[in-house]
Order: sequence, then C-alpha cells, then structure tokens
Amino acid sequence: MNDEFLKALRRDPPPQFARRLKQQLQAQDARAKRRSWSLRTRALVFLIVGSAFAGGMLVLEKHSSERAEPAQSQAQIAAAKSDPAAYRPRSLGPGFVPEGNDAAPLGIDNAHEPAGSPANTGFPAQSGPAAAGSAAAVPSPSEQTMQGGLIRSQQAARIAVSPLTDALVRSVINRQPPRKSGATPRVETIEADAALAALCAPGNARQFDMVVASRRIAHAEFATCRRNGIDRIIESKLGYQALVLTSGRDSTPMKLSASDVYLAAAKRIPDPLEPARFIDNSNVTWDQVDFKLEYRPIALFGPARATPLHQLFATALLEPGCNAQRSIERLRIANPTLHAELCHTVRGDRLYSEVEQTASLIPQNLWADPNAFVLVDYEFYRENRDQLSASALEGPEPSTAAFADGSYPLARPIYLYVDLTHLTRVTEAYDVMRELQSLERFARGGSGFVGLEEHEAKAQRSRPWQTLSESDLIPERSVPR
Repeated sequence: MNDEFLKALRRDPPPQFARRLKQQLQAQDARAKRRSWSLRTRALVFLIVGSAFAGGMLVLEKHSSERAEPAQSQAQIAAAKSDPAAYRPRSLGPGFVPEGNDAAPLGIDNAHEPAGSPANTGFPAQSGPAAAGSAAAVPSPSEQTMQGGLIRSQQAARIAVSPLTDALVRSVINRQPPRKSGATPRVETIEADAALAALCAPGNARQFDMVVASRRIAHAEFATCRRNGIDRIIESKLGYQALVLTSGRDSTPMKLSASDVYLAAAKRIPDPLEPARFIDNSNVTWDQVDFKLEYRPIALFGPARATPLHQLFATALLEPGCNAQRSIERLRIANPTLHAELCHTVRGDRLYSEVEQTASLIPQNLWADPNAFVLVDYEFYRENRDQLSASALEGPEPSTAAFADGSYPLARPIYLYVDLTHLTRVTEAYDVMRELQSLERFARGGSGFVGLEEHEAKAQRSRPWQTLSESDLIPERSVPR
C-alpha cells in the first residue's frame, strides 16, 4: 500500500465500513443514556424514602410528647400539694404569675437585719403557723426568680422622680455595684402629678413601678388608684430637701417675702407702670423692689444653675414669688412656656452671682459684702450657724420640726411610693426600694437633703412598709401650699 491509497481510503471509505461504524457509535450513545437515567432514578427514590422516614419520626415524637405532658402536669400538681415550696411551674413568659399569687405578699426573711434598719423593712407579717414556716424557707427576692409559683420579669425597675429629687435618686442608683441580673433601673424625671397618675393608671397603661415625689400623694389621687384596682401601695417618707436665705453674722437683719426675692433676682419682671408688659429687671436697691424696705444695694449669692439647689431655689422661692404677680400668675394656663421662663430665669448682671458651698464662701463673699444675702442648704447653714445670721425670709426659722409640719416655705418632703404587685414581679425591684429607703447614706453635700428627725424615723420604723390606706391621707397635711 502506498500513501495515495491510504489517503483515498480515509477520504472515501467503503459504504459498508461507514455503516458499521455509525451503528457502533449509536449503540454506545444509547448505553450511556440508559446508565445516566438509572442513576437519576435511584437518587430520586432514595430522596423520597428518606423524606418519608424523617416525617414519620417527627410525627411519632410529637405524639409521644403529647402523651407525656399530661403525666408531667399531674406529677407537678401532686408535688405542689405535698410540698408547695418545691413546686416550680413551667415559664409562661415574662411577668406571668399563677392564679392566687397576688393574694398573699411575698415572704421575706429579715431576721439577720437589726431592728429598725433600712434593710429590715419587709412586708406586713403573715399570721399563723404557715407564716413561720415560710419565713425560713423563702430566700430574699434578690436571690430568686421563681418562688412559690411566682415567676419574676427580667425587665429593669422603672422609677419616676420629681425634678427636685432627680439628682439624689440618680446618685443612689449610680453608686450601687452591678446587679446580678445586669438590669439597671430606668429613671425618668417627671412632675409628681403625671408620675402618680402613671403609677395608678388602669391596666397596661401603668408606666412605673415606683415614684419618688416632692410631695405626698393626694387623697383624690389615691382614690383613683383604688378605682383602678391598685390598692397595695407602700408609702415611705425618705427625708426633706431644704434651703436657707441668710446673710453674714454682722449684716443688718432684714426680712424678705418670696415676692421681694423674685423682683430682686428675676431676669424679667412686670413693668411697674404697665404690669401686662415684661421688662428687664432694673431694680438695684431693695427699696425699689418695695418702698417699705430699707435703702440697701441688692446683692444675692446663690447656687449655680443646673444644680439641685438651684432647682429647689426656683421651685420653692422664685415660683411662689413669681405667682404673687397677678399679670404672671394668669400665664400658668394661658402660656405655660412664658410662665416658666419668667419664673425660673435669674438675672445675669452680677447682682445675682453663682457661688459654691465651700469653706471659703463666708470669708470671701459675705465678709467682703455685709449687704449680701446667700442661699445655702440647711446642712451648711447648721454647720456654720455661728458665722451666719438668722433666716432672712419671712416665716419661721428653719428646723426639722418646721419642715415636718410644712410651715417652713423653703423645704420639700421626699416620699417614695411603690406598687406592691410590681415589686414582687420585677427583677431586683425590692433591692432598689431598699437602696432608696437608705437615701440618707448616699446623699452628697450640696444636694439640700435633710434626714428625718428621730421621732419621725421611729414612727416610720414602727409600721415598716405598711400599705397605704385612705384614712392615712386625711387630713392632707404634707401637700405643699
């Protein structure tokens, strides 16, 4: 064979050879397709069988759990009847309390605390042998999340505070070590009227677990609580906040009214010739404020703005003096924003100067200006009484007795109100309540805080955390005038 023959064979093969070659190639393609479909069919069958098996196992497991659950419930009920303290129900969500739990207060063992101490303030004692047994078996609320059918919510305690007590309460909360649950109490500054209304709101509208107010709850407010089904409110008097307007020991005595102080210290006052118009304060001597007062330059030293003492000064002294001006008093409803601006803003022309309560206040400020008046908290006044004159404000001298009966105008009480139902449901709310009751231990200087007199503290200890009744609020002696 030569090359020409081979080339011709490749170019033009015999017809029989070409047919056989084509048949063999087609047979190979058919076998490959049959093998491929066989593999796909087996995989599909395996997938269907596996899915059916898994579904059957799930159904079987569900039926078995449904059959076991009634038995478990029966076992729990039997355990509860034999040993109620050992009963632990399944959790049904935050805040769930089984039926009947609200009927009895949470037992608290305070035997390790000294009598009358802030910590020894449990709920009213239960009578009978059952109470004696439960006192030893029940741990303190801070150490438990479920006890005797009680499941406590993990949300933080919600506290409403009045503007005067804001700094005091926050100082107590911030000085505490981290809590076991990690839930930091939420503090909201709000006026007492709105705070007490939110504490006693119906149903889910209740927004706070406890309220720290600068006045006692009113009889009408408590009646609203009762109508809304909230009749287990604990009341505790924590102390007072008090301020004193005084001068140096060698200054000439002079008695001032709240109106006099306002017309001397406010930034804007009513125009004497046209009271409906407000002008920048132009008074520079006390006889311009009131012709009955002596000729004496106005010089006032007071607490710095944005401090608890300045807030107390604005609320207890400036605002009453402001409302004594008829043209301004009308604005309380007609224009509250303008009313607040006129009543709480002090002048900035050096006739009112901001000072700090330090040891140098008296020698540097009052000795240098014998005509000056100064606003200090009661504790500073009492500690430096030998270097200061009597109160320059009309009315009784400052004392804890005058604070208690409400006759001293520059003092406000501090009351704590707690919803007992929330106290037993909210994580560590009981611990927060105890911390606030110990406010005297955490109050810093310059806050205006004054502790209770011994007879008041003793009366408080004699009925620790007794739930408030309607008769306790008649007459209403502690509501500021």
